[in-house]
Amino acid sequence: MSFENNQSPDVWQVAQLILQNSKNIVPLVGVQPVYMHPFSVAQKVATLGLIYGRLVDLNMIAGADRRELAMLGDRLSHDDRYVRLSEYIQIVRGVRWWAFD
Repeated sequence: MSFENNQSPDVWQVAQLILQNSKNIVPLVGVQPVYMHPFSVAQKVATLGLIYGRLVDLNMIAGADRRELAMLGDRLSHDDRYVRLSEYIQIVRGVRWWAFD
């Protein structure tokens, strides 16, 4: 499930419902740096992992609709968005809150 156009349900709540109501399904949450700070992403993954003993897969997304990005004040070039995403991934991976095993 990914987040688009500010009209989708909260993906983290949907991920929680999946974890709560299944034993084998792994939620896939689309993450775009414009929408959420990397520490918040790491905290959400860690919290779900601690509660349910399972992790959430992340689909790291560099882009979105240009108009939507512009409305959010994001005017980075295509290449710069990938640089930002790379740094974002490093931060999320560096926060080891989900190392609960």
